[in-house]
Amino acid sequence: MARIIQLVHRYPPARGGAESHAHSLASVLAGRGHEIVVHTTTGTSHDSFVNPHAPHLPKGMAMDGAVSVCRHPVWVFPGQRNLLRAINLLPIPVSIAPWLFPWGPVCPSLSSAETGKPPAVVHAMGFPHGSIIAAGGKIARRHGARLAITPFWHPGAAGKAGSSHRRGFDHPSLVALARRADILIVQSRSEKSHYAELGIEAEKIVMAPPGINPETVSGGDRRRGRSEWGLPDDAVVIGHLAPLCQGKGAVALVETLSAMAHLGVHGILAGPVLPDARKAVGLAGANIRILPPLDDRQRRDFFASIDIFCLPSVLDSFGLVLLEAWSNGVPCVAASVGGPGELVGRAGGLLVKEPSASHLRQALGILAADASLRQRLGEEGKAIVRREYLAHDRYQALAKILEGLAHAEPTAPTGSPGIF
Repeated sequence: MARIIQLVHRYPPARGGAESHAHSLASVLAGRGHEIVVHTTTGTSHDSFVNPHAPHLPKGMAMDGAVSVCRHPVWVFPGQRNLLRAINLLPIPVSIAPWLFPWGPVCPSLSSAETGKPPAVVHAMGFPHGSIIAAGGKIARRHGARLAITPFWHPGAAGKAGSSHRRGFDHPSLVALARRADILIVQSRSEKSHYAELGIEAEKIVMAPPGINPETVSGGDRRRGRSEWGLPDDAVVIGHLAPLCQGKGAVALVETLSAMAHLGVHGILAGPVLPDARKAVGLAGANIRILPPLDDRQRRDFFASIDIFCLPSVLDSFGLVLLEAWSNGVPCVAASVGGPGELVGRAGGLLVKEPSASHLRQALGILAADASLRQRLGEEGKAIVRREYLAHDRYQALAKILEGLAHAEPTAPTGSPGIF
């Protein structure tokens, strides 16, 4: 059996798609007899990386079942983001740049993380959290271990609107690390094509999407959920479950739902409110419920309570939450980019060209007016999950990819390890 080091910016009980993915993979690898150590930060949300007053988890080592989890403290200081943005305008070396990204955790102790027995594989995820990826590269180089990277590439909005976002994900230092990795694990065809266009050898890019356990996210109580959140029994309810921000489509969705109030359509959006959505959320109409992050019971009731799930996001590499909606027979509306676009483009919902109120109004209006269409599309999605995206199958396949890497001939460290 192999010793595998996994690095990720946050880990449960922190919530999110990357967190869930990292936890599922670590658990499966440990269940297959491997020694798994996760290095992560003390952060519980993105706010933990930039807000000195945000909550943090205790630092140090703890056990999550058979998985060892080491949490590293995050540095947060006044004016941090503005200072780091200014530094990134300077011609700093690509070997140093990842540690100073303004959009990720500043976490110096990751660079010298004690790993004990040398690992066979180091698996780092995901872009654009530069300190996480750079630490993974450094640990792998120090021990001559194989390096796997899961980027979680987000396409961003089209044109100039998404250019700064893409600069973060495609930063030269991250692309350099991707080129040095033994394998790059992507989650969609568009992500695979993107990295091939950046010059990553095709044979190094492996597509391995995640999966879910439908029984853990379904079986909620529709009547209880609607009663708890003040939703009419007979209304068509549109749901959104993600951090509330422009990139995830929440701002456009709030505007759309407010304009659909006269049709008797209601909305329920759950997740932390990020700064660029605060104004829109504050102007939300009376037909819209804004909720904080949900616990497991509330999450099941959320999906049971809604009739349409809307995630017009340009900031998702895959979209596990779409699979959760499908598991409940709920049709989805997504933007036609990245992983969500590929998923919903097949069946189970409708696509919009861009996450704007005008495009959303048309798609949501079609579904809100046609219950039989909603049922048919929801059943299509449910069948896709059962056939292709069950967690057991997906994570066993991913575990075998890392096992194959662990059994490959190790690479002896050469030259100076440098910053990586």
